[in-house]
Amino acid sequence: MPCVVWGPSLVKPGRTEHQIISSIDILPTIAGIVGQELETNGLIDGLDQKDFILSGTPSKCDTVLYYSRRGKVQAIRKGDFKYFLSKDGNPPALYDLKEDIAESKNIAHQQPQIVNALDKKIKELDQELTENKRTAGYTDHK
Repeated sequence: MPCVVWGPSLVKPGRTEHQIISSIDILPTIAGIVGQELETNGLIDGLDQKDFILSGTPSKCDTVLYYSRRGKVQAIRKGDFKYFLSKDGNPPALYDLKEDIAESKNIAHQQPQIVNALDKKIKELDQELTENKRTAGYTDHK
C-alpha cells in the first residue's frame, strides 16, 4: 500500500522506498519525531520508524500479517516474500514481490523451505497476537 510522507526540512523530497512500514507505526513514529515518550500500560502494536522516515535507514519492520474481516490470519509478508495460507481448497501460495509485484506466479512448490519457514512464523505471530489480544478501544487510563 503506498504511503506519502511530507515534512519540509525533515524528509528528503522525491525519495522512494520499497521497505515495509505499517499504519500502526504512525503513533510511535510521531512520538519519536517530536521526542515524546509514550505512556502505556501495555504493548504498543507499532514501531518507532523515525530513523527510516527521516534518514532512510532500514525499516525496523520486515514482517506483516494479513487478516480477514473475521479475524483469521490469511497471509504473511516477510521481506520480498508474501505467503498465503491454503484457503477454500486452494493450495498455499508464495510470491516474490521483488520479481512479481502482481502476485501472478505462485512459486510455493519451488521454494518449500521458504513456505515452511513462513508457515511456522505465521503461526507464531498469530499465537502471540491471540495471547495478547485487547478489546478494541481498551484503555486503562483514569
